[in-house]
Amino acid sequence: MDPRIAHIMYIVFFSLTMHLMDRQIEYMNRLDYKWKRKLFEEQDEASTTRMVNKMLLQNILPIHVAEIYLNTNRATELYYEEYDSVSVMFASIVAGRADEDEDKEDSPESEELEDENKGQDDGYASLQLLNEIICVFDKLLFEPSFMRVEKIKVAGWTYLAGCGLQPGRRDSSNSDHSAGSRSEDVGLGDELSQRHTADNILVLVRFAASMMEVLHKLNIEAFQNLTLRVGIQHGPVMAGVVGAHKPLYDIWGDTVNVASRLDSSGEPGKIQ
Repeated sequence: MDPRIAHIMYIVFFSLTMHLMDRQIEYMNRLDYKWKRKLFEEQDEASTTRMVNKMLLQNILPIHVAEIYLNTNRATELYYEEYDSVSVMFASIVAGRADEDEDKEDSPESEELEDENKGQDDGYASLQLLNEIICVFDKLLFEPSFMRVEKIKVAGWTYLAGCGLQPGRRDSSNSDHSAGSRSEDVGLGDELSQRHTADNILVLVRFAASMMEVLHKLNIEAFQNLTLRVGIQHGPVMAGVVGAHKPLYDIWGDTVNVASRLDSSGEPGKIQ
């Protein structure tokens, strides 16, 4: 074969080989770019999903409890905590006011509110009204003076909240002390516990008063005639979470039962 032809064939073969290698490298780079882009998109989507789940979980559970269930290693643990002094409030939304005249109580407007409160006339209107009221109440929880108040749940037209549910704090006057503890330390602990209890009650009473105030403003704006009937009690409670896949934070104990009875037996427009 002519050396010139052989040289030309060699150059052509070499050029084709380099071109194929270049196309292969370009294809691998494009594929790698697509994989990385898809990975980043999936990571962003997963991060957004985790953030949304965290926000939703923190909306239905206290923050310190939500952190436990966000930890996959502890998500199946049974969470509960005992508190020796917690203030519990039941606030029921009722129609009419205690100090209204009889002619207002017998007016068609009051009768309509009573029917609406029972959910007999218009279920959608009742739900819409309740949602608006609860949203206004929930906004109070973000005020600095009410950061210690924890919303537990809403049962019908009753708002349940507690104060003093800080994690890891029992405020017990009967806590075990070391053998070398002095009586002065015990007395100081009792004084601090009593002061903390008084603060919890005061915060919850102020919160209830603020709820009444915003409800009164809502009555004026929405032409409604609603008031609150509040019962507050303090004492030992048990707090915990029921369920793992659909967790529900709740509190139990005689303190909760007494607060509920104080609410049901109280007078509209007053805190008992």
